[in-house]
Amino acid sequence: MTLSMTQKTYPLPEGYTMRPATIEDVAATVEMLNVTSQHLHGKDEFTIETITQEWTYPGLDLARNTRLVETQDGQIVAYFELWDVHDIPAQNWLWWKLHPNHYNQGIESVMMAWAEDLAKSNIERCPPQAKVSISGAAQSTDNYMQQAYDAAGMTVNRNHWNMLIEMTEAPPAPQLPDHITIRSFNYPDEARSLFEAVDESFQDHFGYIKGDPDKEFAHFMHEIKANDDFDPAFYFVAVDTHTNDLAGMSLCLKKARHDPEQAWVDTLGVRRPWRRQGIALALLQHSFGKLWDAEIPRVGLGVDASSLTGATKLYKKAGMHVSRNYISYEKILRDGEELATVSAPDETDSN
Repeated sequence: MTLSMTQKTYPLPEGYTMRPATIEDVAATVEMLNVTSQHLHGKDEFTIETITQEWTYPGLDLARNTRLVETQDGQIVAYFELWDVHDIPAQNWLWWKLHPNHYNQGIESVMMAWAEDLAKSNIERCPPQAKVSISGAAQSTDNYMQQAYDAAGMTVNRNHWNMLIEMTEAPPAPQLPDHITIRSFNYPDEARSLFEAVDESFQDHFGYIKGDPDKEFAHFMHEIKANDDFDPAFYFVAVDTHTNDLAGMSLCLKKARHDPEQAWVDTLGVRRPWRRQGIALALLQHSFGKLWDAEIPRVGLGVDASSLTGATKLYKKAGMHVSRNYISYEKILRDGEELATVSAPDETDSN
C-alpha cells in the first residue's frame, strides 16, 4: 500500500500498510516499543504515561508527524516520528523503532524517505540562509539501526551518553560560595523564571537554537504538567543571595522515563555569570544527597559526549560513568548558515 504526501507515494513491502498514529494507539504502540527494548536491553522501557506525554506535546501533530506500520492483521510493527515542534525547524529529529521480527523487509528505508521528505517541507519555515538538516540516533549496540542510517545517506556527527552513579554511601556535602544557596523550586510561582534561567544556561550547548519564548515556555510547562513523576521538591535551584537571581538548576525526576529503578537528572545548568565557581558540581552533589535520603541510590542523566561546556568531566568528577552510548547521525537537507550553537567560548566551562 502507498500513502501520499504532496503527490509523492511511499510503497511499503507487500503485506504492510502505514498510517498516522492516534491517541487511541498508545497502548498497542507501547507494547511494540517494549518488544524492541526487550530485544536490546532485556526489559520494558516504555510506558503508556511517557508516550502519552510525548504524543500530547505542544506542536506535535500526530496526523502529520507520526506513522505506524502495520501487518495485514493490524499488528503494529514500526513507529516513526519526525520531531519538528520548535519555532525554527532547522533541526529535524527522526525517532523510530522497528519490531525485530520484521527486520530486513525494507520497511525502514521507505519510512526514512517519508521522514526526510517531511523534513524537507520544513525548509520554507526556516530563514532563507539557514542550514536545515535531519538527524537521528542509534545505540552503539544496535547495528541494524546504524546500518539503516548509513543506507539513508546519513553520517555520524556526534555521540551522546547516558551516565550513571550507583551510590553505596551518602555523597559528599556540596561546597558552595558564600553567596549561593540551594533550595527547591517554588512551583508554580517560579516557573517562568526557572524556564528563562534554563534557556539561558543552555545557550552554549551544542544544537541550541533560540526559539519563541512563549512557545518554549509552553513546552517547559508541558514537561511538568504531563509528568506524573514531577515533584517540585526535587527541582533544585541555586540562588544568589545578593541578587536573588537563579544562578543554576538541577531538575530531577525520582523515576527515569526508561527505568523506574533509577532517578534522572533531567536538566543541569549554570548561567554564564555564575560559572567556574563550583556551582554545577554542588548542584549535582546536592541532588545526589537528596535522592540518597529518598532511598534512590541509582541516578542517571544524558549528556553530549563532546559537551561544549565540559559537562562530561564534571559528571565523572562526581562519580558517574558511561552506561550507554548513542551515535547521532545527520543529513544536511540544505546547506547554509548554522543557526545552532556548535562552539562555545572558554568561559562557558560548566564547573
